[in-house]
Amino acid sequence: MTDENKTRSQLIKELHEMRKRIAVMERNNTKEYHNESFEIINESSMSVIVWRNEEGWPVDFVTDNIINVLGYSSEELLSGRVRYDQIIHPEDLPRVQQEVAGFSVEKNRERFIHKPYRILTPKGDIRWIEDRTGIERDEKGDITRYRGIILDISERKRVESELADERSRLASIIEGAQVGTWEWNVQTGETVFNEIWAQIVGYTLEELAPVNIDTWISFAHPEDIKGSDELLNKHFAGELSLYNYECRMRHKDGHWVWVHDQGRLMSRDAEGAPLLMFGTHQDITERKRMEEMVIQNEKMLSVGGLAAGMAHEINNPLAGMLQNAEVLSQRLKTDSNIPANLKAADAAGTTMKSIEQFMEDRGIQRMIRAITESGQRISEIVTNMLSFARKEESVVSTHHLDKILDKAIELAATDYDLKKTYDFKQIKIIRKYDENLPAIPCQATKIQQVLLNILTNGAQAMQTVKTVPSRFILRIRKEKSSDMIRIEIEDNGPGMDEKNRSKVFDPFFTTKPVGIGTGLGLSVSYFIITENHNGIIDVISEPGKGANFIIRLPVHRKN
Repeated sequence: MTDENKTRSQLIKELHEMRKRIAVMERNNTKEYHNESFEIINESSMSVIVWRNEEGWPVDFVTDNIINVLGYSSEELLSGRVRYDQIIHPEDLPRVQQEVAGFSVEKNRERFIHKPYRILTPKGDIRWIEDRTGIERDEKGDITRYRGIILDISERKRVESELADERSRLASIIEGAQVGTWEWNVQTGETVFNEIWAQIVGYTLEELAPVNIDTWISFAHPEDIKGSDELLNKHFAGELSLYNYECRMRHKDGHWVWVHDQGRLMSRDAEGAPLLMFGTHQDITERKRMEEMVIQNEKMLSVGGLAAGMAHEINNPLAGMLQNAEVLSQRLKTDSNIPANLKAADAAGTTMKSIEQFMEDRGIQRMIRAITESGQRISEIVTNMLSFARKEESVVSTHHLDKILDKAIELAATDYDLKKTYDFKQIKIIRKYDENLPAIPCQATKIQQVLLNILTNGAQAMQTVKTVPSRFILRIRKEKSSDMIRIEIEDNGPGMDEKNRSKVFDPFFTTKPVGIGTGLGLSVSYFIITENHNGIIDVISEPGKGANFIIRLPVHRKN
Protein backbone atom coordinates (compact mmCIF):
# COMPACT_ATOMS: atom_id res chain seq x y z
CA MET A 1 0.00 0.00 0.00
CA THR A 2 1.37 3.41 -0.97
CA ASP A 3 1.16 6.51 1.23
CA GLU A 4 -1.48 7.94 -1.12
CA ASN A 5 -3.87 5.08 -0.15
CA LYS A 6 -3.03 5.21 3.60
CA THR A 7 -5.26 7.05 6.00
CA ARG A 8 -3.84 9.72 8.25
CA SER A 9 -4.38 7.49 11.28
CA GLN A 10 -2.37 4.70 9.63
CA LEU A 11 0.49 7.11 8.93
CA ILE A 12 0.42 8.39 12.49
CA LYS A 13 0.44 4.83 13.87
CA GLU A 14 3.37 3.99 11.62
CA LEU A 15 5.15 7.12 12.80
CA HIS A 16 4.77 6.10 16.45
CA GLU A 17 6.18 2.64 15.72
CA MET A 18 9.18 4.15 13.93
CA ARG A 19 9.73 6.56 16.82
CA LYS A 20 9.87 3.63 19.24
CA ARG A 21 12.43 1.83 17.11
CA ILE A 22 14.54 4.98 16.77
CA ALA A 23 14.38 5.60 20.51
CA VAL A 24 15.84 2.12 21.13
CA MET A 25 18.58 2.74 18.57
CA GLU A 26 19.41 6.11 20.06
CA ARG A 27 19.56 4.76 23.60
CA ASN A 28 22.09 2.19 22.43
CA ASN A 29 23.98 4.84 20.54
CA THR A 30 24.08 7.15 23.54
CA LYS A 31 26.25 4.63 25.40
CA GLU A 32 29.01 5.24 22.91
CA TYR A 33 29.24 8.82 24.15
CA HIS A 34 29.89 7.76 27.74
CA ASN A 35 26.61 9.14 29.03
CA GLU A 36 27.45 12.72 28.06
CA SER A 37 24.56 14.89 29.17
CA PHE A 38 22.78 15.86 25.99
CA GLU A 39 19.49 14.70 24.45
CA ILE A 40 19.39 13.42 20.92
CA ILE A 41 15.70 12.83 20.42
CA ASN A 42 12.70 14.87 21.46
CA GLU A 43 9.35 15.70 20.02
CA SER A 44 10.58 18.81 18.22
CA SER A 45 13.73 17.30 16.68
CA MET A 46 12.17 14.49 14.64
CA SER A 47 9.86 14.51 11.65
CA VAL A 48 8.51 12.09 9.02
CA ILE A 49 8.89 12.96 5.37
CA VAL A 50 7.99 11.10 2.13
CA TRP A 51 9.43 12.11 -1.23
CA ARG A 52 9.18 10.68 -4.75
CA ASN A 53 12.10 9.15 -6.59
CA GLU A 54 12.22 11.97 -9.10
CA GLU A 55 14.57 14.82 -9.86
CA GLY A 56 14.71 17.15 -6.92
CA TRP A 57 12.99 14.61 -4.66
CA PRO A 58 9.57 16.35 -4.48
CA VAL A 59 7.77 15.86 -1.16
CA ASP A 60 4.44 13.98 -0.96
CA PHE A 61 3.95 13.98 2.79
CA VAL A 62 5.57 15.61 5.79
CA THR A 63 4.61 16.06 9.44
CA ASP A 64 3.82 19.56 10.65
CA ASN A 65 6.84 19.84 12.95
CA ILE A 66 9.21 19.70 9.97
CA ILE A 67 9.81 23.41 10.48
CA ASN A 68 11.52 22.57 13.78
CA VAL A 69 13.95 20.30 11.95
CA LEU A 70 14.56 21.92 8.58
CA GLY A 71 13.36 25.46 9.16
CA TYR A 72 10.87 25.15 6.29
CA SER A 73 7.13 24.71 6.73
CA SER A 74 5.23 21.67 5.54
CA GLU A 75 3.33 23.91 3.11
CA GLU A 76 6.54 25.11 1.44
CA LEU A 77 7.73 21.55 0.93
CA LEU A 78 4.42 20.05 -0.18
CA SER A 79 3.74 22.86 -2.64
CA GLY A 80 7.01 22.23 -4.42
CA ARG A 81 8.34 25.75 -3.81
CA VAL A 82 11.22 24.13 -1.93
CA ARG A 83 12.82 20.90 -3.18
CA TYR A 84 14.62 18.63 -0.76
CA ASP A 85 17.86 18.64 -2.74
CA GLN A 86 17.88 22.44 -2.43
CA ILE A 87 17.94 22.17 1.36
CA ILE A 88 20.99 19.92 1.61
CA HIS A 89 24.31 21.72 2.05
CA PRO A 90 26.07 21.97 -1.35
CA GLU A 91 29.20 20.31 0.04
CA ASP A 92 27.20 17.30 1.30
CA LEU A 93 24.70 16.93 -1.59
CA PRO A 94 26.99 14.88 -3.92
CA ARG A 95 27.66 12.37 -1.13
CA VAL A 96 23.98 12.05 -0.22
CA GLN A 97 23.06 11.53 -3.88
CA GLN A 98 25.79 8.92 -4.18
CA GLU A 99 24.55 7.08 -1.09
CA VAL A 100 20.98 7.03 -2.46
CA ALA A 101 22.17 5.72 -5.82
CA GLY A 102 24.25 3.04 -4.12
CA PHE A 103 21.41 1.81 -1.95
CA SER A 104 18.94 1.91 -4.85
CA VAL A 105 20.74 -0.66 -7.01
CA GLU A 106 20.41 -3.29 -4.29
CA LYS A 107 17.08 -4.91 -5.10
CA ASN A 108 16.66 -6.45 -1.65
CA ARG A 109 17.47 -3.27 0.24
CA GLU A 110 14.36 -1.86 1.94
CA ARG A 111 15.94 0.56 4.43
CA PHE A 112 19.13 2.52 4.90
CA ILE A 113 20.63 5.19 7.15
CA HIS A 114 22.53 8.11 5.74
CA LYS A 115 25.72 9.32 7.24
CA PRO A 116 24.91 12.66 8.96
CA TYR A 117 24.70 15.56 6.56
CA ARG A 118 24.09 19.29 6.80
CA ILE A 119 21.09 21.30 5.66
CA LEU A 120 20.69 25.05 5.22
CA THR A 121 17.74 26.79 6.86
CA PRO A 122 15.97 29.75 5.19
CA LYS A 123 18.10 32.05 7.39
CA GLY A 124 21.29 30.43 6.17
CA ASP A 125 21.97 28.59 9.45
CA ILE A 126 23.52 25.14 9.28
CA ARG A 127 21.88 22.15 10.97
CA TRP A 128 23.10 18.58 11.13
CA ILE A 129 20.60 15.92 10.05
CA GLU A 130 20.49 12.19 10.57
CA ASP A 131 18.22 10.49 8.02
CA ARG A 132 16.69 7.00 8.37
CA THR A 133 15.08 6.14 5.08
CA GLY A 134 12.78 3.33 4.00
CA ILE A 135 12.41 2.37 0.33
CA GLU A 136 9.10 1.76 -1.48
CA ARG A 137 9.18 -0.21 -4.74
CA ASP A 138 6.63 -0.97 -7.45
CA GLU A 139 5.75 -4.41 -8.78
CA LYS A 140 8.90 -4.45 -10.93
CA GLY A 141 11.08 -3.68 -7.93
CA ASP A 142 11.85 -0.14 -9.03
CA ILE A 143 11.96 2.53 -6.32
CA THR A 144 8.97 4.85 -6.32
CA ARG A 145 9.29 6.68 -3.02
CA TYR A 146 11.54 7.21 -0.03
CA ARG A 147 9.90 7.37 3.37
CA GLY A 148 12.14 8.68 6.09
CA ILE A 149 12.46 9.92 9.62
CA ILE A 150 14.87 12.81 9.92
CA LEU A 151 16.44 13.94 13.18
CA ASP A 152 18.05 17.25 14.06
CA ILE A 153 21.37 16.19 15.62
CA SER A 154 23.01 19.64 15.64
CA GLU A 155 23.40 19.63 19.41
CA ARG A 156 24.92 16.16 19.37
CA LYS A 157 27.42 17.20 16.69
CA ARG A 158 28.33 20.29 18.68
CA VAL A 159 29.00 18.25 21.80
CA GLU A 160 30.92 15.66 19.79
CA SER A 161 33.10 18.43 18.37
CA GLU A 162 33.74 19.85 21.84
CA LEU A 163 34.59 16.40 23.18
CA ALA A 164 36.97 15.79 20.29
CA ASP A 165 38.67 19.12 20.95
CA GLU A 166 38.93 18.32 24.66
CA ARG A 167 40.39 14.86 23.99
CA SER A 168 42.89 16.42 21.60
CA ARG A 169 43.83 19.06 24.18
CA LEU A 170 44.26 16.49 26.95
CA ALA A 171 46.31 14.24 24.67
CA SER A 172 48.56 17.19 23.86
CA ILE A 173 48.96 18.06 27.55
CA ILE A 174 49.80 14.47 28.51
CA GLU A 175 52.23 14.13 25.62
CA GLY A 176 54.04 17.34 26.58
CA ALA A 177 53.89 16.80 30.31
CA GLN A 178 56.51 14.03 30.29
CA VAL A 179 54.63 11.87 32.79
CA GLY A 180 56.39 8.83 34.18
CA THR A 181 54.19 5.82 34.92
CA TRP A 182 54.64 2.95 37.35
CA GLU A 183 52.80 -0.28 38.08
CA TRP A 184 53.49 -2.01 41.38
CA ASN A 185 52.63 -5.55 42.48
CA VAL A 186 52.20 -4.80 46.17
CA GLN A 187 52.70 -8.42 47.29
CA THR A 188 55.81 -9.28 45.26
CA GLY A 189 57.33 -5.80 45.09
CA GLU A 190 57.79 -6.15 41.33
CA THR A 191 57.47 -2.74 39.67
CA VAL A 192 57.26 -1.66 36.06
CA PHE A 193 58.39 1.85 35.13
CA ASN A 194 58.21 3.54 31.74
CA GLU A 195 61.15 5.25 30.08
CA ILE A 196 60.03 8.75 31.08
CA TRP A 197 60.09 7.74 34.75
CA ALA A 198 63.72 6.72 34.36
CA GLN A 199 64.50 9.99 32.59
CA ILE A 200 63.08 12.01 35.50
CA VAL A 201 65.84 10.60 37.72
CA GLY A 202 68.42 10.73 34.93
CA TYR A 203 68.77 7.02 34.16
CA THR A 204 67.88 4.57 31.43
CA LEU A 205 65.67 1.56 32.13
CA GLU A 206 68.66 -0.70 31.50
CA GLU A 207 70.62 1.07 34.25
CA LEU A 208 67.78 0.53 36.74
CA ALA A 209 67.30 -3.22 36.12
CA PRO A 210 66.21 -5.20 38.00
CA VAL A 211 63.32 -2.89 38.87
CA ASN A 212 61.32 -3.26 42.08
CA ILE A 213 59.78 -1.06 44.75
CA ASP A 214 63.14 -0.86 46.54
CA THR A 215 64.47 1.00 43.50
CA TRP A 216 62.00 3.83 44.04
CA ILE A 217 62.58 3.92 47.79
CA SER A 218 66.34 4.15 47.22
CA PHE A 219 65.78 7.38 45.25
CA ALA A 220 63.31 8.94 47.70
CA HIS A 221 64.32 11.69 50.10
CA PRO A 222 64.46 10.23 53.65
CA GLU A 223 62.25 13.00 55.04
CA ASP A 224 59.51 12.23 52.51
CA ILE A 225 59.29 8.45 52.95
CA LYS A 226 57.39 8.56 56.25
CA GLY A 227 54.68 10.88 54.92
CA SER A 228 54.36 8.79 51.78
CA ASP A 229 53.91 5.58 53.78
CA GLU A 230 51.20 7.17 55.95
CA LEU A 231 49.15 8.23 52.90
CA LEU A 232 49.70 4.87 51.23
CA ASN A 233 48.38 2.97 54.26
CA LYS A 234 45.30 5.20 54.35
CA HIS A 235 44.71 4.52 50.67
CA PHE A 236 45.03 0.76 51.18
CA ALA A 237 42.59 0.99 54.09
CA GLY A 238 40.04 2.75 51.88
CA GLU A 239 40.24 6.08 53.71
CA LEU A 240 41.58 7.85 50.59
CA SER A 241 40.25 7.19 47.09
CA LEU A 242 43.51 8.34 45.50
CA TYR A 243 47.10 8.23 46.69
CA ASN A 244 48.41 11.76 46.05
CA TYR A 245 51.77 13.08 47.28
CA GLU A 246 54.62 15.46 46.47
CA CYS A 247 58.11 14.21 47.25
CA ARG A 248 61.76 14.50 46.28
CA MET A 249 63.85 11.96 44.37
CA ARG A 250 67.61 11.90 43.91
CA HIS A 251 68.70 12.53 40.32
CA LYS A 252 71.64 10.65 38.83
CA ASP A 253 73.82 13.78 39.05
CA GLY A 254 73.01 14.18 42.76
CA HIS A 255 70.45 16.98 42.90
CA TRP A 256 66.91 16.55 44.20
CA VAL A 257 63.96 16.44 41.81
CA TRP A 258 60.47 17.30 43.04
CA VAL A 259 57.79 14.96 41.68
CA HIS A 260 54.02 14.77 41.96
CA ASP A 261 53.30 11.15 42.82
CA GLN A 262 49.78 9.82 42.50
CA GLY A 263 48.32 6.35 42.18
CA ARG A 264 45.28 4.17 42.67
CA LEU A 265 44.87 0.63 43.97
CA MET A 266 43.60 -1.36 40.99
CA SER A 267 42.89 -4.76 42.60
CA ARG A 268 42.93 -6.83 45.76
CA ASP A 269 43.39 -10.55 46.27
CA ALA A 270 40.67 -12.96 47.46
CA GLU A 271 41.31 -11.99 51.08
CA GLY A 272 41.07 -8.26 50.36
CA ALA A 273 44.78 -7.52 50.63
CA PRO A 274 46.21 -4.88 48.19
CA LEU A 275 47.45 -6.52 45.03
CA LEU A 276 48.12 -4.17 42.12
CA MET A 277 48.64 -0.41 42.10
CA PHE A 278 49.11 1.94 39.16
CA GLY A 279 50.26 5.55 39.20
CA THR A 280 52.26 8.41 37.70
CA HIS A 281 55.22 10.60 38.55
CA GLN A 282 55.48 14.08 37.09
CA ASP A 283 58.50 16.34 37.44
CA ILE A 284 57.30 19.51 39.25
CA THR A 285 60.73 20.88 40.20
CA GLU A 286 60.27 24.09 38.26
CA ARG A 287 56.79 24.63 39.67
CA LYS A 288 58.08 24.18 43.23
CA ARG A 289 60.90 26.61 42.53
CA MET A 290 58.43 29.20 41.23
CA GLU A 291 56.17 28.72 44.26
CA GLU A 292 59.15 29.17 46.54
CA MET A 293 60.16 32.35 44.71
CA VAL A 294 56.66 33.80 45.03
CA ILE A 295 56.67 33.11 48.77
CA GLN A 296 60.17 34.56 49.07
CA ASN A 297 59.15 37.69 47.17
CA GLU A 298 56.09 38.26 49.35
CA LYS A 299 58.15 37.73 52.49
CA MET A 300 60.88 40.09 51.28
CA LEU A 301 58.39 42.83 50.45
CA SER A 302 56.84 42.52 53.90
CA VAL A 303 60.10 42.35 55.85
CA GLY A 304 61.71 44.94 53.58
CA GLY A 305 58.89 47.41 54.22
CA LEU A 306 59.31 46.91 57.97
CA ALA A 307 63.08 47.38 57.70
CA ALA A 308 62.65 50.56 55.67
CA GLY A 309 60.23 51.94 58.26
CA MET A 310 62.74 51.23 61.03
CA ALA A 311 65.47 52.89 58.99
CA HIS A 312 63.48 56.11 58.72
CA GLU A 313 63.02 56.15 62.49
CA ILE A 314 66.74 55.53 63.10
CA ASN A 315 67.99 58.02 60.53
CA ASN A 316 67.21 61.27 62.38
CA PRO A 317 68.74 60.47 65.81
CA LEU A 318 71.68 58.83 64.03
CA ALA A 319 72.41 62.02 62.10
CA GLY A 320 72.28 64.00 65.34
CA MET A 321 74.68 61.58 67.05
CA LEU A 322 77.24 61.74 64.23
CA GLN A 323 77.03 65.51 64.04
CA ASN A 324 77.54 65.92 67.82
CA ALA A 325 80.45 63.47 67.80
CA GLU A 326 82.14 65.50 65.07
CA VAL A 327 81.55 68.78 66.96
CA LEU A 328 82.89 67.22 70.18
CA SER A 329 86.04 66.05 68.40
CA GLN A 330 86.66 69.53 66.94
CA ARG A 331 86.16 71.33 70.24
CA LEU A 332 88.75 69.13 71.98
CA LYS A 333 91.55 69.74 69.49
CA THR A 334 94.15 72.47 69.98
CA ASP A 335 94.88 72.86 66.28
CA SER A 336 91.29 73.91 65.62
CA ASN A 337 92.07 77.39 67.11
CA ILE A 338 88.44 78.10 67.82
CA PRO A 339 88.27 81.38 69.86
CA ALA A 340 85.34 80.14 71.97
CA ASN A 341 87.35 77.04 72.97
CA LEU A 342 90.34 79.13 74.07
CA LYS A 343 88.12 81.54 76.01
CA ALA A 344 86.31 78.70 77.83
CA ALA A 345 89.61 76.97 78.73
CA ASP A 346 91.08 80.23 80.08
CA ALA A 347 87.96 80.83 82.18
CA ALA A 348 88.34 77.34 83.65
CA GLY A 349 91.97 78.07 84.59
CA THR A 350 93.49 75.66 82.07
CA THR A 351 94.63 75.52 78.45
CA MET A 352 93.48 73.64 75.39
CA LYS A 353 96.82 71.86 75.27
CA SER A 354 96.29 70.51 78.80
CA ILE A 355 92.76 69.44 77.91
CA GLU A 356 93.95 67.69 74.78
CA GLN A 357 96.71 65.93 76.72
CA PHE A 358 94.16 64.72 79.29
CA MET A 359 91.90 63.44 76.54
CA GLU A 360 94.75 61.60 74.89
CA ASP A 361 95.93 60.07 78.17
CA ARG A 362 92.40 58.86 78.98
CA GLY A 363 91.72 57.61 75.47
CA ILE A 364 88.71 59.88 75.05
CA GLN A 365 89.64 60.90 71.49
CA ARG A 366 89.89 57.22 70.59
CA MET A 367 86.44 56.66 72.08
CA ILE A 368 85.03 59.53 70.00
CA ARG A 369 86.56 58.04 66.86
CA ALA A 370 84.97 54.68 67.74
CA ILE A 371 81.60 56.40 68.16
CA THR A 372 82.00 58.02 64.75
CA GLU A 373 83.04 54.78 63.05
CA SER A 374 80.12 52.87 64.63
CA GLY A 375 77.76 55.64 63.60
CA GLN A 376 79.01 55.50 60.02
CA ARG A 377 78.52 51.73 60.03
CA ILE A 378 74.95 52.21 61.24
CA SER A 379 74.47 54.83 58.52
CA GLU A 380 75.47 52.31 55.85
CA ILE A 381 73.01 49.78 57.28
CA VAL A 382 70.25 52.40 57.30
CA THR A 383 71.01 53.26 53.68
CA ASN A 384 70.70 49.59 52.72
CA MET A 385 67.47 49.24 54.69
CA LEU A 386 65.97 52.24 52.92
CA SER A 387 66.78 50.66 49.55
CA PHE A 388 64.20 47.93 50.30
CA ALA A 389 61.30 50.34 49.95
CA ARG A 390 62.21 52.50 47.00
CA LYS A 391 62.82 52.02 43.34
CA GLU A 392 65.54 54.41 42.38
CA GLU A 393 65.03 56.46 39.27
CA SER A 394 68.67 56.17 38.25
CA VAL A 395 69.62 56.45 34.62
CA VAL A 396 69.22 53.16 32.78
CA SER A 397 71.33 52.46 29.71
CA THR A 398 72.42 49.39 27.78
CA HIS A 399 75.41 47.43 29.04
CA HIS A 400 77.09 44.11 28.35
CA LEU A 401 76.87 41.87 31.41
CA ASP A 402 80.17 40.12 30.71
CA LYS A 403 81.97 43.45 31.06
CA ILE A 404 80.09 44.29 34.28
CA LEU A 405 80.97 40.88 35.75
CA ASP A 406 84.64 41.26 34.80
CA LYS A 407 84.69 44.67 36.48
CA ALA A 408 83.16 43.18 39.65
CA ILE A 409 85.93 40.54 39.72
CA GLU A 410 88.53 43.27 39.34
CA LEU A 411 87.05 45.22 42.25
CA ALA A 412 86.86 42.10 44.44
CA ALA A 413 90.56 41.47 43.86
CA THR A 414 91.58 44.99 44.97
CA ASP A 415 89.15 45.66 47.83
CA TYR A 416 91.01 46.34 51.08
CA ASP A 417 88.47 44.60 53.34
CA LEU A 418 88.73 41.43 51.31
CA LYS A 419 92.50 41.32 51.68
CA LYS A 420 92.30 41.41 55.47
CA THR A 421 91.06 37.82 55.58
CA TYR A 422 91.94 36.25 52.24
CA ASP A 423 93.60 36.92 48.93
CA PHE A 424 90.96 36.98 46.20
CA LYS A 425 93.67 36.78 43.55
CA GLN A 426 94.39 33.19 44.63
CA ILE A 427 90.87 32.10 43.64
CA LYS A 428 90.69 30.47 40.22
CA ILE A 429 88.20 32.15 37.87
CA ILE A 430 86.67 30.04 35.09
CA ARG A 431 84.69 32.06 32.56
CA LYS A 432 82.06 30.43 30.34
CA TYR A 433 80.49 33.32 28.45
CA ASP A 434 78.39 32.81 25.33
CA GLU A 435 79.49 34.77 22.29
CA ASN A 436 77.49 37.64 20.81
CA LEU A 437 75.55 38.33 23.99
CA PRO A 438 73.14 41.26 23.56
CA ALA A 439 73.51 44.40 25.62
CA ILE A 440 70.65 44.86 28.08
CA PRO A 441 69.12 47.93 29.76
CA CYS A 442 70.23 48.12 33.38
CA GLN A 443 71.90 50.23 36.06
CA ALA A 444 75.48 49.06 35.67
CA THR A 445 76.65 50.16 39.14
CA LYS A 446 73.73 48.40 40.82
CA ILE A 447 74.26 45.13 38.93
CA GLN A 448 77.96 45.40 39.71
CA GLN A 449 77.07 45.79 43.41
CA VAL A 450 75.00 42.59 43.28
CA LEU A 451 77.75 40.61 41.58
CA LEU A 452 80.37 41.94 44.00
CA ASN A 453 78.19 40.91 46.98
CA ILE A 454 77.89 37.36 45.66
CA LEU A 455 81.61 37.11 44.85
CA THR A 456 82.51 38.47 48.29
CA ASN A 457 80.25 36.05 50.13
CA GLY A 458 81.48 33.10 48.08
CA ALA A 459 85.13 33.99 48.61
CA GLN A 460 84.65 34.38 52.36
CA ALA A 461 82.80 31.04 52.55
CA MET A 462 85.58 29.22 50.69
CA GLN A 463 88.19 30.87 52.93
CA THR A 464 86.27 29.81 56.06
CA VAL A 465 86.58 26.09 55.26
CA LYS A 466 90.01 26.47 53.59
CA THR A 467 88.80 25.22 50.21
CA VAL A 468 91.83 24.29 48.06
CA PRO A 469 91.85 25.08 45.26
CA SER A 470 89.12 27.72 45.54
CA ARG A 471 87.37 28.53 42.28
CA PHE A 472 84.45 30.38 40.74
CA ILE A 473 82.72 29.21 37.56
CA LEU A 474 81.06 32.18 35.88
CA ARG A 475 78.48 31.57 33.16
CA ILE A 476 76.54 34.05 31.03
CA ARG A 477 74.14 32.95 28.31
CA LYS A 478 70.97 33.92 26.50
CA GLU A 479 68.11 31.59 27.47
CA LYS A 480 66.44 29.95 24.50
CA SER A 481 63.08 29.54 26.20
CA SER A 482 62.72 33.17 27.35
CA ASP A 483 63.81 36.69 26.58
CA MET A 484 66.30 36.66 29.49
CA ILE A 485 70.05 36.75 30.03
CA ARG A 486 71.20 34.23 32.64
CA ILE A 487 74.21 34.80 34.91
CA GLU A 488 75.53 32.01 37.13
CA ILE A 489 78.20 32.41 39.83
CA GLU A 490 79.14 28.99 41.16
CA ASP A 491 81.71 28.39 43.91
CA ASN A 492 83.12 25.21 45.43
CA GLY A 493 82.73 26.29 49.03
CA PRO A 494 80.92 24.59 51.93
CA GLY A 495 77.45 25.07 50.48
CA MET A 496 74.26 25.50 52.52
CA ASP A 497 71.64 23.23 53.98
CA GLU A 498 67.97 23.70 53.06
CA LYS A 499 67.26 25.82 56.14
CA ASN A 500 70.02 28.37 55.46
CA ARG A 501 69.40 28.35 51.71
CA SER A 502 65.75 29.35 52.21
CA LYS A 503 66.82 32.34 54.33
CA VAL A 504 69.84 33.52 52.37
CA PHE A 505 68.05 36.61 50.97
CA ASP A 506 66.31 37.53 54.24
CA PRO A 507 67.32 40.89 55.76
CA PHE A 508 69.82 40.57 58.64
CA PHE A 509 70.31 36.83 58.11
CA THR A 510 73.98 35.90 58.21
CA THR A 511 76.10 32.92 59.23
CA LYS A 512 79.14 35.14 59.79
CA PRO A 513 80.42 36.08 63.26
CA VAL A 514 79.14 39.27 64.91
CA GLY A 515 80.84 42.34 63.43
CA ILE A 516 81.86 40.61 60.17
CA GLY A 517 78.62 40.96 58.23
CA THR A 518 75.29 42.75 58.55
CA GLY A 519 73.19 40.22 56.65
CA LEU A 520 71.99 42.91 54.26
CA GLY A 521 74.23 42.43 51.21
CA LEU A 522 72.18 39.68 49.57
CA SER A 523 68.91 41.24 50.72
CA VAL A 524 69.77 44.46 48.92
CA SER A 525 70.90 42.40 45.92
CA TYR A 526 67.52 40.69 45.87
CA PHE A 527 65.68 44.02 45.66
CA ILE A 528 68.05 45.41 43.04
CA ILE A 529 67.38 42.43 40.76
CA THR A 530 63.66 41.87 41.40
CA GLU A 531 62.31 45.37 42.09
CA ASN A 532 64.67 47.65 40.14
CA HIS A 533 65.31 45.39 37.15
CA ASN A 534 62.25 43.07 36.94
CA GLY A 535 64.60 40.10 37.13
CA ILE A 536 64.91 36.90 39.12
CA ILE A 537 67.62 35.80 41.55
CA ASP A 538 67.90 32.36 43.11
CA VAL A 539 70.47 30.03 44.61
CA ILE A 540 71.03 26.28 44.31
CA SER A 541 73.13 24.76 47.07
CA GLU A 542 73.67 21.64 49.13
CA PRO A 543 76.05 21.02 52.03
CA GLY A 544 79.54 20.21 50.77
CA LYS A 545 78.65 21.02 47.14
CA GLY A 546 79.15 24.77 46.98
CA ALA A 547 76.58 27.35 45.95
CA ASN A 548 75.37 28.47 42.54
CA PHE A 549 73.70 31.90 42.41
CA ILE A 550 71.52 32.36 39.33
CA ILE A 551 70.48 35.81 38.09
CA ARG A 552 68.07 36.27 35.17
CA LEU A 553 67.60 39.72 33.66
CA PRO A 554 65.21 40.70 30.83
CA VAL A 555 66.75 41.69 27.51
CA HIS A 556 64.03 44.30 27.03
CA ARG A 557 63.06 46.54 29.93
CA LYS A 558 59.37 47.10 30.70
CA ASN A 559 58.43 50.49 32.07
